[in-house]
Amino acid sequence: MADEITVSGRLLINTASSASLSTTYKVDLNPPTIQMDLASVISASGVQEIPSSPGGSNNAEALDKGEVAAGGGLAFFRNIGTTNDVKIGVCVGNATTGVFHALLQLKAGEYAITRVANHNVMALAVSAPTQLQYHIQSA
Repeated sequence: MADEITVSGRLLINTASSASLSTTYKVDLNPPTIQMDLASVISASGVQEIPSSPGGSNNAEALDKGEVAAGGGLAFFRNIGTTNDVKIGVCVGNATTGVFHALLQLKAGEYAITRVANHNVMALAVSAPTQLQYHIQSA
């Protein structure tokens, strides 16, 4: 197989038309599209209700990863909730008693595409439960 996966993205920040800012600031990061081979059709997808943890970070929710191997792969995360942020990361030590370390934070409606080095991905809502859509593709 060759180039079955396509990843593209752009980050554009432009204050030129902003009436509330007195300076013009522009950043345009537009890297080329990445093409890569699909090594396996094994993946895990779903929408999970992610709990919050008002008393600390030990209530992070493990994402159901099915048969995705320990090597990780490409991941898509989207906070489909309408109000609350969600943090995505890993838990060091036991998933129940270990310490959660956030690597990403998504506000309502935001998404991220990244490569994960490990398939043990955890999530934790910031102030109240939210819905997280995800897809982890062995790659």
